[in-house]
Amino acid sequence: MSKLVILCVDDEKSILDSLQIELEAALGDSYLIELAQSGEEALEVIEELVAENYEIALVIVDYIMPGFRGDDLLIRIHDQSPKTVKIMLTGQAELIAIANAINKANLYRYLTKPWQSDDLILTVKEGIYRYCFEQQLETINTQQANLIAELHDSQNQLKQFLEAVPIGIFITDAQGKPYYLNQMGQRITNSDEPPDISIFTLLETYQAYLAGTEQIYPLEKTPIWKAIHGESSTVDDMELHLNDLRIPIQASGTPIYDQEGNIIYGIVAFQDISERKQAQKVLSDYNRTLEIQISERTEALQEAKEAAEAANKAKSAFLAHMSHELRTPLNAILGFAQLMEREASLTPRQQEFLATINRSGEHLLNLINDVLEMSKIEAGRTVVHPVAFDLHRLLQTLQEMFQIRSEAKQLYLQFQSSTDLPNYIITDEGKLRQVLINLLSNAVKFTQKGEIILRVNWHQLKSDKQIKLLFEIEDTGVGISTSEIQNLFQPFIQTESGIHAKEGTGLGLAISRQFVQLMGGNISIRSSLGKGSVFGFDIKAKLADASMIMIPSAKRVLQLAPDQPQYRILIVDDQQENCNLIAQLLDSVGFLTETACNGEEAISIWQTWQPALIWMDMRMPILNGYDATRRIRQLETQSHTVIIALTASTFDEEQHHCLAVGCDDFVGKPFREQDIFDKMSQYLGVRYLYSESILSVVSSSAHCQLKADSMTPSDLSIMPKIWLSEMNQAATRVNAKLLNQLIQQIPTEHQNLANALTELTRQFRFDLIVELTQSNHE
Repeated sequence: MSKLVILCVDDEKSILDSLQIELEAALGDSYLIELAQSGEEALEVIEELVAENYEIALVIVDYIMPGFRGDDLLIRIHDQSPKTVKIMLTGQAELIAIANAINKANLYRYLTKPWQSDDLILTVKEGIYRYCFEQQLETINTQQANLIAELHDSQNQLKQFLEAVPIGIFITDAQGKPYYLNQMGQRITNSDEPPDISIFTLLETYQAYLAGTEQIYPLEKTPIWKAIHGESSTVDDMELHLNDLRIPIQASGTPIYDQEGNIIYGIVAFQDISERKQAQKVLSDYNRTLEIQISERTEALQEAKEAAEAANKAKSAFLAHMSHELRTPLNAILGFAQLMEREASLTPRQQEFLATINRSGEHLLNLINDVLEMSKIEAGRTVVHPVAFDLHRLLQTLQEMFQIRSEAKQLYLQFQSSTDLPNYIITDEGKLRQVLINLLSNAVKFTQKGEIILRVNWHQLKSDKQIKLLFEIEDTGVGISTSEIQNLFQPFIQTESGIHAKEGTGLGLAISRQFVQLMGGNISIRSSLGKGSVFGFDIKAKLADASMIMIPSAKRVLQLAPDQPQYRILIVDDQQENCNLIAQLLDSVGFLTETACNGEEAISIWQTWQPALIWMDMRMPILNGYDATRRIRQLETQSHTVIIALTASTFDEEQHHCLAVGCDDFVGKPFREQDIFDKMSQYLGVRYLYSESILSVVSSSAHCQLKADSMTPSDLSIMPKIWLSEMNQAATRVNAKLLNQLIQQIPTEHQNLANALTELTRQFRFDLIVELTQSNHE
């Protein structure tokens, strides 16, 4: 006889290997263990084994697999091999699936992942035992049926056979009257020959009870009753109460027919299953303990999840508050600086001071933004804002920006791009610009000689409009050691060279990696210490048309254009300096303004003054901007007042909240004056008179900066050595005031030199001034 087969089905090879190791260790080579990684493969294996006359004794099937689910596969197996014992192995089976497998596939047991080895082996051994028993029982029943057909010729041989069977055999006639009980049966029931009684008193006579109760077993559910009524059946929930003992019984009954098909006997094979029931109890107790542990762990995980969510909400509230507290005063600083720049009476030196305030404020704002952006990333709140823009223009702007800094350090900066690089694309322009600025800034910062190259390539993806952009920034700088590369993209961690530079927050690369991943790409690095680094990243984008590109205004507003109505504008902010800032900005070009310091005062002024537009701060005492906006929208009857939120929050959900309560739009703090004017033009149709193009001013400034950053020490040779020494010392001490005083000593015929040094001082490029004056004064 060939070995019995145990078939294990799971889509994870590691699970199959574990099952095979544990089963072979427990069962030895007594059984043939077959493995399958899918439902289809399992059915093919069964078909081949059956064709080779193997018996599939037991199958262990995972619930979740590609193709067939576990319950569906068990039903298919049941159709092919109904006697096979079926066990479901699952980590998340649904009750419906388990019920489906029980009802349609005669599921024997289910085990949870991860399983306990003792639990697995005990269940498998019990399942094989059941299979062997039922096979043996089927064989016996078949043999008994054949022998009973020959009872007339071999009564003695039949009796000897029945006595030799190692299980109890009980026979009744067609009416249920006891006919025969073999020796094993008498031993189990602690009785002699069967009494001459009716089937209706049979259960009381043998003290047969429903397991675990004091209720006599229901007659109509007994295998003997079903047998004399033409039905085969098996039960294992019967107990015999003998003195103080309760003996669990498994009994299987079948009808015996004569040659004409009439039932002449009912036969029941039964056995004491005390050991099996004890094993089942141990298993049940273990499962119950396991369920309690799982329940306790689930509760602990839920508590931990709730605690984490509470902590995350607290962090979000803190960040929102800090965003407001940090950005609100910056709004006033930058705003008033911009407002003062509009004064025509400013001296060049005052203009220089204002420019310094603006640059310093912008630098501080960038640092704050980095910290808040990292917090948004950690909270999962950073999203992509795709827009159509001119990629070539972006690259040109970056090249102009970094050309100045590169030439100041006598570095060769080169931008290389494929000849067919698309002009117009759709992706998050701000995030792409920030990544490139971060990487190029690092390249310039850590490169003392040699070159910096930005390469841009692209290729088409499967979709017509989808493309992948490939960027590579190569430098000949200090390089990064292998030990530092693995932590390079971690927040607040800097390399040794970064620490020595004493610049930045250690967030640039961490933010860059997150931005690149948000745009559908990855970032990588190759570096050799002392030779340089190559940072590469890719992003996904879509092709765009020139018609989709929005060109920002390039002029400064001077005043309202003539022949327009007088626009009433209400400014609401609990910070008086913010109210004054916007009011003075708008008054200076011809708007009529009123201010309010909280939501209640704003509603009162709105009702009596009827402004065309309200600039609404959202965080205020007494009545905040959210509730004030809701009240105004509820009180509105005919005309719609434009309400634009002023918020220092960088979180997208707060901006969405502003729109949800009724705001028409929002502007972030700190704002730029052009943002204010553009929004009013957008919503009120305001027309302005403009000053000279800002672009031309920027171009002129850039030209001046290029001259400044292209200077060499020989350009300063016209000045006395004592002057050069004083300049060197002033730059070393970062004394801008003394530097400007020394610059004023330059003769008027060398005004270009004075302008260039003034520009370097204005840009805080004291390092370049030190380099330019170092060799001349030594």
